[in-house]
Amino acid sequence: MVAGPIMVRGQAVTSHAVQEKKTRSRTCTNPLPSEGGSACKGSATKSDVCNEKPCPVNGAWSQYGDWTRCTKTCGRGTQTRSRTCTNPSPSAGGSACKGSSVQSKNCNENLCPVNGGWSNYGAWTSCNKPCGTGQKTRSRTCTNPSPSEGGSACKGTATQSDVCNAKPCPGQY
Repeated sequence: MVAGPIMVRGQAVTSHAVQEKKTRSRTCTNPLPSEGGSACKGSATKSDVCNEKPCPVNGAWSQYGDWTRCTKTCGRGTQTRSRTCTNPSPSAGGSACKGSSVQSKNCNENLCPVNGGWSNYGAWTSCNKPCGTGQKTRSRTCTNPSPSEGGSACKGTATQSDVCNAKPCPGQY
């Protein structure tokens, strides 16, 4: 009476996903039971759980959100929009998303209106009369800065007047 020893025929993992099975099979052939010997004891196959660790999941970007308001109303501002690495998020050793989470662009590139500003007054002119209450003037220009791009002109007047030589002329009282 000869009982056959167990031969392991092979072992294979069926796939790479989480909690899969590996199966071993054996046959009772070394030697075959003969002359009234008993068959091998136990099951011809055995299965065990394998790959119990989660598989790595690489991160992927979400869609971009809405653009922010322009940082300036004129003169070249900036707008931004963002996305997140959550579609899916990286896990179990998977790689993070590549590239930037923020995108930006220029906006409102038209020039800003420039309102005019007065220069300083120039020197006073000579009095227009040597005596008997004359007048002197001085002027300024709307060039500090000059109005442009639809900006408003300077408010007020460009000239200023003042009394001069207020003494009566000889022979006039």
